Amino acid sequence: MRKIAKFEVAEEQLFDCLNLFVEGRYYSASTLAGAAEEIFSKLLNSRGEQSQLDEAHEFESMIRTSVGQNVRSKSSTGGRSIQTEKQFEAYRYKK
Repeated sequence: MRKIAKFEVAEEQLFDCLNLFVEGRYYSASTLAGAAEEIFSKLLNSRGEQSQLDEAHEFESMIRTSVGQNVRSKSSTGGRSIQTEKQFEAYRYKK
């Protein structure tokens, strides 16, 4: 069995995602896009760089902090993107 680079896996997921999107299979396309983004993001982070999504999240956190809204990380919400204290509390009590 040939060893496959992570980049190749993410690239294949991205191409498959685009094909599924064109076919109108949006949910599956979205899942593959997310999986590819995760790999690409980790590869960039390992090189000391940030993905556009990480940069956008950091910028949003900076804006929310500057206007006085508390910011929660994705890890404290089980991977879901919930930023404000109010949203976090609503999420926590839904569980």
